[in-house]
Parts: sequence; structure tokens; C-alpha cells
Amino acid sequence: MVTRVKHFPENPEKSGMPPTNPLAFSSVLLILYEKNIHPNHFNQSSMELELIHQHPQKMKFKHPLLFLHGAFSGAWCWKENYLDYFASQGFECLALSLRGHGESKSHKPLDQLSLRDYQEDLFHVIDQFEEPPMVIGHSMGAYLLQQVQQSEKIHGSVLMASPPPFGMLPVFSQLYIQNPIRFHQWGWGTWMSCFENFGNFHEFEKHFFSGTIQGISKKQYRHRYGDESKKALWEMCWAVSFSPQKSTKPMLVIGGSEDPLISEIFVRQTADHYSSEFRIVPGADHSMMLGSEWEKSAEALKDWLSRNVS
Repeated sequence: MVTRVKHFPENPEKSGMPPTNPLAFSSVLLILYEKNIHPNHFNQSSMELELIHQHPQKMKFKHPLLFLHGAFSGAWCWKENYLDYFASQGFECLALSLRGHGESKSHKPLDQLSLRDYQEDLFHVIDQFEEPPMVIGHSMGAYLLQQVQQSEKIHGSVLMASPPPFGMLPVFSQLYIQNPIRFHQWGWGTWMSCFENFGNFHEFEKHFFSGTIQGISKKQYRHRYGDESKKALWEMCWAVSFSPQKSTKPMLVIGGSEDPLISEIFVRQTADHYSSEFRIVPGADHSMMLGSEWEKSAEALKDWLSRNVS
């Protein structure tokens, strides 16, 4: 069964887009967003996933960009700034909400979802592309991407604010050495308790954003984040069933100079492991696609993509 997809803009022929649909989705819920347009729901089966699809006015690259969010988040985090920005550069842009996140549904309780479940969601969408996408993952999404980056179905990978290949345990060890109080807040309070122990908005802001936020307020962002699977977080902490492979495809690792969680040392370690390029974005924090320096990170990514995507 094939789902009819409504494109934005609605008349792709006039915008320079090819009239054919680049995706042929089955068994998937599509929620397509555009400014001033209400979401359109296409429910075809028992498994519903959210995908935000942003058309360029004129397509310049055959490989689309697929954005993958981090823990506690959803596809919405890319729509705020990145999808419009990269669509304006000529990229076909899509952002996926993993099951149990955003508007995506799940057959199991959130805490029972594993990284393997999230992998299935990713490949379910990737299987529908005519051209292998360049996948951009943030935080947990970047860690998930490391596990599948050698797939022939993926053109290349971008790891943003990514946990290192061997899990989050080294990150927490560094946090404990540098700041024991922050370690208890992050490692065994905030992070593993899935926001239950944030306590107040100040703690949320301190962990995710180092500077000011453009667009909507930080408090509004706070309420758009949700819970996360404790099972998936545990697997990411201990690198369960994961043996990272060297990358033979285009890969970029990006970090923020003001990221309180993934410091520059881990950005460099990840890049060294995969023998890939890396960038440190001055002033950027962990949620670099939402923070006040989002455009700097987008420009760094655009520069690299222009040399690695045809």
C-alpha cells in the first residue's frame, strides 16, 4: 500500500521541483509542515511515524538530507531552523521522529524501546528513498547513526554533538572528575530519570543551552521535549551490542565549544576513530540546531555538504 504524499510547495513543477514523488511510503504516518499550513495526516497502517518534509524551491542535489533527532526530542527540533535553511540551499530535507517521540506512535511502552527499535524506524524510512540520503544525526540520533553508517542505503553521515563510539560512560567519567555536582544532576538524576529530576527550568536551560534562544522562548522549548526510553539510554551508556566500524563513506563530526555534555575532546576522539573531518562551532551548545549560534553550525555543515553531496 502506497501513501499519497502532499508536497510543500504544493506545485513542485512551478518551483523547479521534479513532479515525481521522491518517496514512496508505505505503512507510515506522514505529517508534513509548512509555515501557516496545518499538518496533514496520512495514516496507512498499525505503525505510525512522523516525517517532516521540506521542499527546496529549486533542487540542486540528488541526495536528500534526512535529519535524526536526539534523546527526549523529535523531528520538530529541525523544523525550527535547519529544514528551511537547507531547503533554501537546494536540498530536499526530511526529519524523522523515532517511535514514541514527537507525533510518532509506538506499540510498546517507551521504556521498553531499544536502539534496535529506533534502527528499524530509520531503515523503514531510508528504504523508501530513490537515492541514498545523507543522514544528519544529533546526540542519541548521532550515536544511532554510528551503528548503521556503513549501510549501502546511506550516502554519508554527519554526527552532531555525538556520544563517542564506545558509549556515554567516558563522558560521565569526565563529568564526575570535572564537576561531581553536575555529574549527579546529569548522570544519575536528570539523564537516566528522563527529565523527572530536572527540578526547575534553570537546570534544563543549563544542560541543553549555553546562550540565548532565537524564535520561541526557552520555556516553550522545555515543554516540547519529552521522555526518553531508559532502555535505550542504558544501551547508549554502556555501548551494548555495538562494535563501531571504520567509516569508508563521507562523514563529518560537529561539536559546540560550549556544549556542557559532549566536550571537544570527545568530538576529536569520535573523528579520530572514524578518520573523519570534524568541526568545533564557536559558541554553540549541545542543542546547536536551536541555540543562538545555530546558523554558525548550519553554515559549517553546508560548507561540508557542498563538497560531499552530489
